[in-house]
Amino acid sequence: MGRVGKKFKKAKEAVAQKPHYPLPEAVATVAKHAFAKFDETVEVALRLGVDPKHADQMVRGTVILPHGLGGKSKRVLVVTSGEKLKEAQDAGADFVGGDDMVNKIQQENWLDFDALVASPDMMKSVGKLGKVLGPRGLMPNPKTGTVTFDIGKAVREIKAGKVEYRVDKTSIIHAPIGKVSFGPDKLLDNARAIIDSILKAKPEQVLIDDLHAEFGKSPHAILVDFRGLAVPAVTEFRRKVRQAGSRYRVVKNSLALRAVKATPLEGLAKKFEHTTGVAYTGNDPVVLAKVLVDFAKEHPELVVKGGVVSGSQMLDAEGVKALSTMPSLRELRARVLGLLQAPAARLVRVLAAPGTKLVRVVKAHQNKLEGR
Repeated sequence: MGRVGKKFKKAKEAVAQKPHYPLPEAVATVAKHAFAKFDETVEVALRLGVDPKHADQMVRGTVILPHGLGGKSKRVLVVTSGEKLKEAQDAGADFVGGDDMVNKIQQENWLDFDALVASPDMMKSVGKLGKVLGPRGLMPNPKTGTVTFDIGKAVREIKAGKVEYRVDKTSIIHAPIGKVSFGPDKLLDNARAIIDSILKAKPEQVLIDDLHAEFGKSPHAILVDFRGLAVPAVTEFRRKVRQAGSRYRVVKNSLALRAVKATPLEGLAKKFEHTTGVAYTGNDPVVLAKVLVDFAKEHPELVVKGGVVSGSQMLDAEGVKALSTMPSLRELRARVLGLLQAPAARLVRVLAAPGTKLVRVVKAHQNKLEGR
């Protein structure tokens, strides 16, 4: 290994304090200890545990990051014909043409662009450029949305910061999530977006196994229908769920039904229909319920469908609302501590209260938890 500078050594020592960092802390640490004089790009690297030699385990796709990538927008070349030429120009493409562009690349080795979009009718010509574009990751592909008749949409998405990812031969995906100047919050949003996209793109059985493991460790969960919720609102919703110490996933219902088998969430199987998202936690379910119910009040498009507590207590939508009105574990601990610190006479009065009164209080809390 070559010599490294003092700033690099200092940054390395700062992040070597523990072997693993939770994602929010990792992003904040990277932003804090960046030392270059320019605005550095932050990347994520994910080892997927797949074998890319097999076609059914190839993972690739695209995602539009909530906060873009920063820096200069990508230079986009569009190879198309007819009316689509004007559509590409109107959408902001940097270079537009047909066979003339293909010939320029072939004859002049011209590669002064960052992304290439082609209409399907031009792929016969573009296909000749495979040996030139392929190794550089510039070959258009239907799976990444760069071979399409909707030229305008493809160009706008690339300009907005759409990221294309593909697993390499070592089963790792490297992808940018923005600039250091974005700050921890925006970088975390972008990281979550690309990680979620990659998880959805993983082979079905691998994804099911991952979900099954996560659901197995999460005795509390709440399902929601998010149809109509705008992208900024979804981003904000995910952030609030994370702040509650919980996770939120959206997967195909068919996969979710297979993943919840033999887990604490199995009782929710009947509710996995339409566009379903699942928020789950191994922490206090009351905190999660409060977040979801409060968010649904501000955004009626988010509909709470039901949930499960402790892996056995099933709740309908009203039950989740009742759960959200209960005191959290932190609040209960504070009340107990306050009671223990209260004057002895007050504690005696509480303990001396008629048994029937105490039973009624406990029963009322139980009924509220069950949504009665």
